[in-house]
Amino acid sequence: MDNLIPLLSTAVGALAAVGGTFLTGAHERRRDALSAQRERDARQQDDSREREARRRDFQLRTLLELQDGVQRLGRLTSMVLQFDLRQAREGQYTLIPDDLSDELQTRGIEVNRLCTRVLDHDVRRAVEGAKDRLAKLGVAVMRYRQMGPGSELEAAWAGDMNSLGDVMDGAMELMGVAIRHELESGAVPPS
Repeated sequence: MDNLIPLLSTAVGALAAVGGTFLTGAHERRRDALSAQRERDARQQDDSREREARRRDFQLRTLLELQDGVQRLGRLTSMVLQFDLRQAREGQYTLIPDDLSDELQTRGIEVNRLCTRVLDHDVRRAVEGAKDRLAKLGVAVMRYRQMGPGSELEAAWAGDMNSLGDVMDGAMELMGVAIRHELESGAVPPS
């Protein structure tokens, strides 16, 4: 029996060492799994932040291009109105020059394309409304034809130019608000 106590001590020590090793291994596996999960979560958060930053940058670029496109469309509409006024003053009613017509069509398509990329529903609706109003102003020659040269024609043209300014001011203001929102949210302006 005296020999049994050292043998039991050795066995208990060996079992304790094996149990400790097992527990340590289990603890390390759990710690490694938690660490790996934290790393995956951190990568997902980083990816999510990066996707959001890219989305905001894309929206900002799109809004800036859309603002430029609407501005060009407004300038072209102004050129059409001026052409129509000159024609009406002379009693001539011809089609606008092909290059102006082509440019109007190209810019209209560009504005439509950019508008479909905008996430803000209010901006899309405002740009579509402005584009419709610009198109209606662009066919003012029909009204001018009924007036003939004189003060009525000049007043109608001045009213159309004021309407053009109002359309442009409203669209530019709403796009400006959206652009400032993207900038405040951390979007990086294109260089």
